Amino acid sequence: MWLGQLEALSSRYHVIVPELRGFGGSTVDNDYTLAELADDIEQVRIHLSNNQPIRLAGLSMGGYVCFEYWKRFSHQLHSMVLANTKPSADDEAAKNGRLAMAEKAIQEGAWPAVAPMLDRLIPASTKGTDVESQMLAMMQSAAPQAVAAAQRAMAGRLDFTELLPSIQTKTLVITGEFDPIAPPAPTRAWAEKMPNAAYIEFAGAGHMTPIESPKKFNDALVQFLGS
Repeated sequence: MWLGQLEALSSRYHVIVPELRGFGGSTVDNDYTLAELADDIEQVRIHLSNNQPIRLAGLSMGGYVCFEYWKRFSHQLHSMVLANTKPSADDEAAKNGRLAMAEKAIQEGAWPAVAPMLDRLIPASTKGTDVESQMLAMMQSAAPQAVAAAQRAMAGRLDFTELLPSIQTKTLVITGEFDPIAPPAPTRAWAEKMPNAAYIEFAGAGHMTPIESPKKFNDALVQFLGS
């Protein structure tokens, strides 16, 4: 998912792209919480950043992990990038939907469980393009247990809405014009509650802004992060 950033930014920054439990080449044996994923990120920081503060970026579920990391390790945060995400917890309907998806992944396989999500992740304008092909490849490669554990973790996540005014970390909030999961209006509204946050909306993009608009995304990161 972050290859476009890894390739473009590694000459300027020390870019670390951890794989969350069960995805990519990693494995998962049990359910976990987002707080435990934040602990994983802290271990990566300690071992791969020479124990220096980090500039942490997360998209969607990764954004939820960023909020948890801030809660636990804000003293290690130089800045954050929150892309196509939100601070609120799931309501009961959304929570039940995630749990149902987790069960379907275990019973029927990962692809039948996640396939209906494709139309919510990328806009219609990307149909038949490399963006769709990349998304299909990623979604179809996911293991059932990875999908199930991730959905259960997100269903149980904390609500950070009331804490937004207390997040002093310099933050860039990004979403896409056509993102149905993190729509522009509510995303701008919660970003404005953070005292040191800036907001960017990518025209024509949906939920997967680093993949759909890699140059815009990379340029935004460089402008935000500086040298």
